[in-house]
Amino acid sequence: MPFFSIIIPIYNVEKYLKECLDSAIFQTFRDIEIICINDGSSDKSGEIAKEYAEKDSRILLIHQENQGLSMARNNAIARATGKYIVFLDSDDYIEKNLCEKLYEILQNYPVDIVKYKTINHDRQTPYPIPPKNPLSGKEYMLFYPNCLGSGCVWLFAVNREFLLTKNITFIPNIIYEDMTFIAHILLESQTFLLTDNPLYFYRVREDSITNTPPSLEKNLLSIKSYFEIAKFFYNIAQNMPEKIQKILLRQIVVYYNLSLQKCDNPEIVKQTKKDFKIFAAHIPKKIHLQFFLQPIKLFLKKTPLYPIFRFFKSKIRRKTFQ
Repeated sequence: MPFFSIIIPIYNVEKYLKECLDSAIFQTFRDIEIICINDGSSDKSGEIAKEYAEKDSRILLIHQENQGLSMARNNAIARATGKYIVFLDSDDYIEKNLCEKLYEILQNYPVDIVKYKTINHDRQTPYPIPPKNPLSGKEYMLFYPNCLGSGCVWLFAVNREFLLTKNITFIPNIIYEDMTFIAHILLESQTFLLTDNPLYFYRVREDSITNTPPSLEKNLLSIKSYFEIAKFFYNIAQNMPEKIQKILLRQIVVYYNLSLQKCDNPEIVKQTKKDFKIFAAHIPKKIHLQFFLQPIKLFLKKTPLYPIFRFFKSKIRRKTFQ
């Protein structure tokens, strides 16, 4: 059994794939497998992956019809045999010693999850490291509640047995699927360690799923995804301690606000409000106030009164979420 399974979902990235695969196969730590899922690419990505797989027996190449990033990762996890899962997007690349560094850490701290830093070329993405480290995922959420507001799964190495035992998967047919996965692993983890090692190189692409120009189709998919993510946070919050529940329910407000920002059509706005209304009765009144503020914000944003609104909103938020 290899120590690491590096999972690489592939979709139309012929321009970047060789650099990605090279960074995986030339790891200084050799006890790895590399699982490439070609998710119905229409360019030469599949051919490039096949060439690499024929030359390196550690590469398992799986071709599938296009099912989206979530299913590509889920199918790869199901085929993985490594002790730990490392996620690598096919337009990014990793330090040659990523697996070596993680192995050294995990020999001293055999935790459920390790989080490391990413480099956006010359800019490192900061996150706070708590005084107690390692700690549980819930403890980290209490230390840094904003950890659910951003993040990507390729910042985490996760124990495979932990994922299987807790039945943690990616929600299919949505975008921004990382948000629920990260929340789920943190909520279930008893041992979570953060390292300040910058090991992952993230590439910003204008033609990526999240960076392509807005369209009606993309906006509708975003709204659908936001609702599914909000539903996840609502359901998983039900049996959580009060402070954790508060952090989770706040995410529903975040995704409600994001949904309204994607709405131009009055009918879509109406339907979005109706969909999210199912959560309203179960959200504490202090958090529920944020539902009321967002439509006002969207209106005032187009007027000179917006700075005044922001001032009073910040006062309310400090009282609401303390």
